[in-house]
Amino acid sequence: MQYSTNGGTSWTSNSTIVFDAHLHQFSGEETFWYYVCANDTLGNQNCSSLKYDPIDLGGLPPIAPEVYSPTARIYNDTTININYTESISPNGYDLTYYNISLLNSTYGFNMTIIENNSLNLSYVWDASSVASGQYIIAVEICDVQGLCSTGYSENFTLDNTYPNATLISPLNSSYNSTNEMNFTANITDDYGISNTTLSIYNSTGGLFNQTTENFSSGTTEKIIGIVVYSIPDGVYEWFYKVTDLANNIFTSENWTWTSDTTPPAFTNLRNFTHIVNNSFSQSITATDSGVGVYNYYLNDTSVFQIDSNGLITVSYTHLRAHETSLHL
Repeated sequence: MQYSTNGGTSWTSNSTIVFDAHLHQFSGEETFWYYVCANDTLGNQNCSSLKYDPIDLGGLPPIAPEVYSPTARIYNDTTININYTESISPNGYDLTYYNISLLNSTYGFNMTIIENNSLNLSYVWDASSVASGQYIIAVEICDVQGLCSTGYSENFTLDNTYPNATLISPLNSSYNSTNEMNFTANITDDYGISNTTLSIYNSTGGLFNQTTENFSSGTTEKIIGIVVYSIPDGVYEWFYKVTDLANNIFTSENWTWTSDTTPPAFTNLRNFTHIVNNSFSQSITATDSGVGVYNYYLNDTSVFQIDSNGLITVSYTHLRAHETSLHL
């Protein structure tokens, strides 16, 4: 026989050719008959005689199980279902049991989940004590001859840590004179945020507003701001709830905030006459339906003084006979 490596320009003789064939899915009780034919480029053919040889199936391990759960996604600290296909022995040997282990993402051994799961094809694993990270499930099967094979799951992420939310504004126990507010918070998670919900309750415990924002995959930190409009005057309690991709849920602390758009009202403001060269005092009263009266202010502080209770005073030495207009 000749072969060419340059498109037929030159040929090299070779009298020996080695062929390799692989046979699959047969039992050790079958007999295989075979022969080989060689053909040249002119169509000449020569075939060997019909032969059969015993085929030794010994030494073949069981077919490795296919681990189809868990899959390549994020799981939380609840139970995880481990599922795999049934193994068989090509030799027909009996199988012993399945051994399930946890591997690191680099296939290094981490821990034994269950050493002997009998011939069951599933196992419910409590992963609550395992640190967050990326892992692989390994399922090993052995036969009675001690021959073993191992199947592996996809690389999955275990996330048993909660997300976090830090409130930013409005500040706790603050108030505002407008009927709209941007409620902001900084939310974070190690592996990804799914959504966050702002909840606002009024002073009687009724839900005033609840708004949910969803996030794109891969978002691990976000300063969120949700603007709420047409807020009636009153005291409100607000907080954020955050859910990560593993369905871990975190609720922030509660902050209070007051909306007060109504100015105070005077109840006894009137004109009055006072005698010259006498000391002077006059009480002013005001009420407020929102956060209350904080302080009183006068336009003429060079002569008159007013305290936080609304009492106007002046020394008689400053008083002269004329009309004075005060603005409160």
